[in-house]
Amino acid sequence: MRKNLLKTMIVLSIGLLTYETTFSLPQIILNKADDFSIEIGTVSKSTFSSCGNSIANCLVTLKLMIHNEGFVIIHNNSSRTLTNVRAYFPEELQNQVDQNASACISLAPGLSCRLTFRPTTMSQFLERTAIPIHGDKTSTAFFDLQITE
Repeated sequence: MRKNLLKTMIVLSIGLLTYETTFSLPQIILNKADDFSIEIGTVSKSTFSSCGNSIANCLVTLKLMIHNEGFVIIHNNSSRTLTNVRAYFPEELQNQVDQNASACISLAPGLSCRLTFRPTTMSQFLERTAIPIHGDKTSTAFFDLQITE
């Protein structure tokens, strides 16, 4: 009896571990353009926002007082390699946000890359602002960026 109970407990533990692993990082497709989609991640790198068709729901928040980063994950849904995928900040934001787009220089079909953003020492509060993302000869998708204290 004790042996069967132990087996049952092990199976339940594995089942719970599998359940948590499967559902802790959902793969949510967001703001889908013709050839790529965007997934928004928060500073914790474990929570994803859902976005549907409205850019108003896709939000990356950077904090001024804490050294932090936000990111978006780009999925190449097309049958061709995408090149130079990055966010295009308006002129007034170019010195306020550092972007690392090195992983998205060349993105093969079916693969993903991450665009990472950090506030700079020149960052100021920023209300929710739509930021376009595109690459060479791709469609454009958007996410919202805000900088808070």
